[in-house]
Amino acid sequence: MTLISLTIFVLVSLLLLLVFEYTGPKWLRYFFKPLTLLLIIAIVWLAPHPISAHYRQFVIIGLGLSLIGDTFLLFPNRWFLQGLFSFLCAHICYIIAFTGDLGSDFSLLPIVILVLVAILFTGTAWRHLGSVRFPVIVYTIIILVMVGSAAERYIHVDSPGSLWGLEGAVLFLISDGVLAINRFMRSFRVAQAVILTTYFTAQWLIALSVQG
Repeated sequence: MTLISLTIFVLVSLLLLLVFEYTGPKWLRYFFKPLTLLLIIAIVWLAPHPISAHYRQFVIIGLGLSLIGDTFLLFPNRWFLQGLFSFLCAHICYIIAFTGDLGSDFSLLPIVILVLVAILFTGTAWRHLGSVRFPVIVYTIIILVMVGSAAERYIHVDSPGSLWGLEGAVLFLISDGVLAINRFMRSFRVAQAVILTTYFTAQWLIALSVQG
């Protein structure tokens, strides 16, 4: 199955997920949310020319952990922390993938920018987080490290894949930022559409980055 075919299936599955999210029946979300990510995993699994076995391996593990996290977050009131932990582990896998062939040559600029983002988020959201304050802050640090790792890869590896990986990481951060605002600060009707669209686009781009 070609990349174009799989991407079309991902898009159709995502559109159906959004329709059922807003118009029902809502139970169909339990089918289309994991299906969308399984189709993205297939893109990595069937990649004809991965940039490296190491990179593909850790992206697949990260996507698999994301699938577990998605399953938990279908029931956010009960399994939020378990979902958060699953995605934290997924981001660690992405960090390993992004930094696997970089050596020790790192730039300080992405780190400085992300430290400022972390300080801004912590200051803004601190009083809204309540009992999940510590795990959310730890998760925020890890996802920012993931974005920083993708930025480092883009700086040092001149390839379309490194750009796709960075774009995916940034969209992942945006998706989680909107999720945090919607859950902890102020909910709004289009939040799920923004969260799901940016999230699955992020995962698709990270999957695409395996092909270099």
